Amino acid sequence: MNIDNERNLKILKMRYGISPYKIPMTFEAIGNEVNLSKERVRAIIEKMHKQIKKEFVKRETTIKYDIENNKTYQKK
Repeated sequence: MNIDNERNLKILKMRYGISPYKIPMTFEAIGNEVNLSKERVRAIIEKMHKQIKKEFVKRETTIKYDIENNKTYQKK
């Protein structure tokens, strides 16, 4: 999966308390940290959710196709 850029990855980590951030942060707190409005932070996180969901659906479809067609699925 390709995350747009380092800032968006940082925002996602802040939102969910992923290392190095210890606790989940609010949109407002994240916005203050990265100089964005809380609405812009919310929009970025929503976009990231869509990207992640799209990637999972793509991988799930690939796995189903491989199973249905008796193909071997290998992790990359």
